[in-house]
Amino acid sequence: MSQTTMSDKMEVTRSDDEVYGLLAAANLLRTRKQTELALNKCMEVLRRQPDNASAHSLLGDICRDQGRLHEAAEWYKLALQYDPSNIADRDKLDALLDVLYARPGTERPQVAPPAAPELEPMAPPLRGRRVPVWMMIAVITLLMMVLWVVVSSMEHHGGSAAATRPMTTPVAPPSVPSRATNTTIGLPSPALPESGAVTATASPAAPAPVAMTPLLERVDALRNRLREVIRAQVPQCDLLSVTMDDSRSQADVALALRATFPQPNATKQAVLTAALAAARTVAQQESKLARIQVQVSGPLSGQTQDTVLFIGEAEATRVAAAPTAPSPAQVQALFSQYSWHRPLDQAGL
Repeated sequence: MSQTTMSDKMEVTRSDDEVYGLLAAANLLRTRKQTELALNKCMEVLRRQPDNASAHSLLGDICRDQGRLHEAAEWYKLALQYDPSNIADRDKLDALLDVLYARPGTERPQVAPPAAPELEPMAPPLRGRRVPVWMMIAVITLLMMVLWVVVSSMEHHGGSAAATRPMTTPVAPPSVPSRATNTTIGLPSPALPESGAVTATASPAAPAPVAMTPLLERVDALRNRLREVIRAQVPQCDLLSVTMDDSRSQADVALALRATFPQPNATKQAVLTAALAAARTVAQQESKLARIQVQVSGPLSGQTQDTVLFIGEAEATRVAAAPTAPSPAQVQALFSQYSWHRPLDQAGL
């Protein structure tokens, strides 16, 4: 084995170890509620390995912990795109979609019925003993005497009450009020007709819709605008996800190139065109953002599987002030930090 090959393998191993260390540190920071530091660690992993599914999944966990469910769902989708066999990320995404969109096929968890109380075993019947006949007759006679006393007492009290009651016009029963308070559900009961009693059944209340925060509304509006612009300016490209973080004043956009080009420089120019269209749309739609990060994935020439082709970060003010039709070199210069897939990095513009 040549010295160059051994050096390359050692470099790859060192890079993997650093990535694992960054992911472990990000997970630890997340458990300690140090969200900003955890996000920075994850983004550092994506700069080194843009197709790292674990980093995307951890970003989804962080957004889910903060209540940013739409953004968490987008990160889980990216994680599954790079690792479709991850059952845990699939379950997380399904749970979020059930909450966000209340899918009709979702089954409610079955609540187990309460356990029946344990009964003490009955004593076995006495065998070999017979109750004497005289004892049975005595018990029956005693019961009949008690019953006769009770009936006589009831007849005596009833006759006395009838004798003392004055003969007056019968008083009508009090009328049923038109509205009463239902003490079971705390709501006013409907009026009862005088002709008879009506049993009212309260219908189950519909589940309240998930309230969207102003940030989620802005993300939805930006997502719709990005889809229109990308579809019009770069038809061979699709929008995968968009997230915003006001605390960091940054937006992250993920795009997918659906076409292959025979030459690497042609692929590079298509990627830069899509990245500029996305960054400029975000800068125009959200003027308060400071930074915009764009990630473009897609297949290379001769391949069918998607990979991360480009990831770059640009200042919103520079993108907004860019010329209308810049050259590919000018577009690349707008991104202060960027990285290309190795075959594209070696190609010219």
